[in-house]
Amino acid sequence: MIDLCPRCRIQAPHKPGRTQCPRCGGPLRVVDDGSSHTGPGGPPATAGAAAHQAPPPAQHAPAPRQTSSSRQTSSSRQPPSSRQTGAPRMYRSPHVRWVARRPPETFPPPRPPQNPGPAPIPRYTYLPAWGLRDEPVTGDDPAVTRPRGSALPATLRVTAIALAVTAVVHLLRYVLLVINRTKPIPGWLDTASTILVWAAGVVAFLFFCAATAAVVTWLRRTRAAAYRRHGLLEPRKPWQIAVYAAIPLVNLVGAPFLVRELLEQRDDLDRPAAGQILRRTAIAWIVVNVAAVAALCTRFIASRSDSLQTGADGLWLTIISTALSAGFVWFVLPGLVHVFDDTPHVEAPARRWVQVA
Repeated sequence: MIDLCPRCRIQAPHKPGRTQCPRCGGPLRVVDDGSSHTGPGGPPATAGAAAHQAPPPAQHAPAPRQTSSSRQTSSSRQPPSSRQTGAPRMYRSPHVRWVARRPPETFPPPRPPQNPGPAPIPRYTYLPAWGLRDEPVTGDDPAVTRPRGSALPATLRVTAIALAVTAVVHLLRYVLLVINRTKPIPGWLDTASTILVWAAGVVAFLFFCAATAAVVTWLRRTRAAAYRRHGLLEPRKPWQIAVYAAIPLVNLVGAPFLVRELLEQRDDLDRPAAGQILRRTAIAWIVVNVAAVAALCTRFIASRSDSLQTGADGLWLTIISTALSAGFVWFVLPGLVHVFDDTPHVEAPARRWVQVA
């Protein structure tokens, strides 16, 4: 048994209780499953009805001889229902298909609206200790391997003071020479001034050597740390850095060159500001060296001649050179060091105060 819709000509296996077509809503008719086809305008015909309606075949009439063209014409004139063989066709049109739908009674129940309410407040069941723990610092920490230069500023200040004292002593010696041109001075005063000049010069020279060694050490460590940040090794040997930065007249060009290489490896610095400070330091460094060379040459010439004026000129140039060196060491050089050592060392307090609720 099948359900047939006379309006839209769709068929389906019979289902008890189904009276309307699920496609067009028309009434359904229950027909026998043995029907093969329907008429052009009526219900499907059964096999027996088709047998009574079909005319009896002629048994004694000779069958006409058919050619290939006549066979093609007769086959093309046959209705589509006569060419169907096998099981009866369930659907009238090949463009019509049944869509399987889930029965309503099998649908899952609707979910209730989710209203979890306010989120719970996080609470600690124990006293948190994450703010009281001191993690050990490893050797690979860049904050530890980075040179701070804490001993360098103190050395530079002491050297600047020694150079300033030397300039003052030479100025007193120059004043005594000016007074000696009009009236003689006591011998003990001349001897004392000479001793003070030599003592101050020796002390200033020792502090100058200490400051030079400190600057070379700081430059070597800072360059090594800068290259290590990029995974590179220091391309300069330690003795090369010492020669470029410590030998007089060589460091006039070598020291700015080493600092320039250091600046190129520091990507975390402000390049324009650091470059401007480097240029100012290089100009001041050249002025200090030119004044020192002029003072040394004048003093050497004064030692070979008996002219008092030449000796006074050499002493005056020595005062200017020493004063310029003291100003360079006190004001200019610490600014350059501060550019590359911008992380100050802060002492941790010995006691920590923790607020307990």
